[in-house]
Amino acid sequence: MEPTRAEQDDLSGMRERLRAQAFAARLRRHGLLPIALVIANVAAYVAYLALAPRTAGGDVVPGALILAGAKENLLVRSGEAPRLLASVWLHADATHLAVNCTGAYVLSGLAENVFGRARALVIYLVSGVAGAAASAALSAEPSVGASGAVFGLLGAVTTFAAVRVRDVPRPLRRVLLATMLVWLAVSVAYGVWSDTVDSAAHVGGLVAGVVLALAAGRRLPILDAAPRPASRGVAAAAAILLGASVAAGVVSIRTLRLDFELPAPRLAAVALPGVDLPWPSAWEPGAVASPSGGGLECPPGRASFEAGLATGGPVCARDGYGAVLFAGNAGALLPGMIFDASMTVEAGLAHTTDRRVGDVVRRSAMLDRGHAIVLIAPAWLAPKYDAMLDAMLRGVRFVGPPAGPVTPARSHGR
Repeated sequence: MEPTRAEQDDLSGMRERLRAQAFAARLRRHGLLPIALVIANVAAYVAYLALAPRTAGGDVVPGALILAGAKENLLVRSGEAPRLLASVWLHADATHLAVNCTGAYVLSGLAENVFGRARALVIYLVSGVAGAAASAALSAEPSVGASGAVFGLLGAVTTFAAVRVRDVPRPLRRVLLATMLVWLAVSVAYGVWSDTVDSAAHVGGLVAGVVLALAAGRRLPILDAAPRPASRGVAAAAAILLGASVAAGVVSIRTLRLDFELPAPRLAAVALPGVDLPWPSAWEPGAVASPSGGGLECPPGRASFEAGLATGGPVCARDGYGAVLFAGNAGALLPGMIFDASMTVEAGLAHTTDRRVGDVVRRSAMLDRGHAIVLIAPAWLAPKYDAMLDAMLRGVRFVGPPAGPVTPARSHGR
């Protein structure tokens, strides 16, 4: 006896419900990747706090994240590309860590069940690097965090739910897709509202996750009742990325302990009126500004830098570690300071004067009676610029009469 249409519909609905239940059970499997990612991120944060140099008051020094491997555009452009991976494992504070660990735990669990453990790890790390690279291209501010990697997982899972129409049971697909889109919308809205969120990293990670999900192929572990091992290529990629992460961590530990030498910057001559001065060409040039509270600042600006050279300065540049170098008119750079004209580079004495205010060192040198250079750097890094300053002072060439005001009297040396 043939089943009736109603009975056929009931059987079809039952099969669909059983299929959805089986799919949901595979999606809810508890894998190792979420726990491993949380432990790795927490361990990296604890190691950072334990090893970071501290101020006299016991606080972590302001530039410690840069030392630890944060994405900093000047340093990335100067050859420190591993920062794009190291920065994925760093976090600014406990709240930042908790938010990213929550996202990594939930989304990596879904991604592991959908794509397999090795492929999910590749998505996480490649998306993190892609996010850091997008940030380096679009954002001038230093940044750290796993948010690019988390957005990569989000993009991958969302793409799976959106594209695999026939593979995912309809009710479960709707729930999964709605959940991912709400998460994405909330994250984007928060990024627009907060000025501390690196939206470029989020977009870069999201795009990478989408691309990797589309490249994953048709046969995925979520569609098999018994999970299959990852292909050799995917497993090798995951192993290489993990090894690179460990290597970046070792470099970060060495740097955090301040047991390292800054790379010697390439010096190229810049011409001020009356003097040619060796200058770190890879540092970011800027326009000297004096804020209302006093002191000197160096907002970036290549055009202003070139204009400053033509008028005798001062001009300025900064490196990725927080040091700022000024050169030009002595009266503008050293107001109120009195120097003996014999204590200058022009007189044959490469002499510097140090002044420490809190955790910042201000090191200055007179080139002649009209020109001076000033280096302002964090106290814990200032000695690492000695070789650069010595090379600059040895390379000064005078090509005309000194410019600027004459400042007679005595010098206070270090």
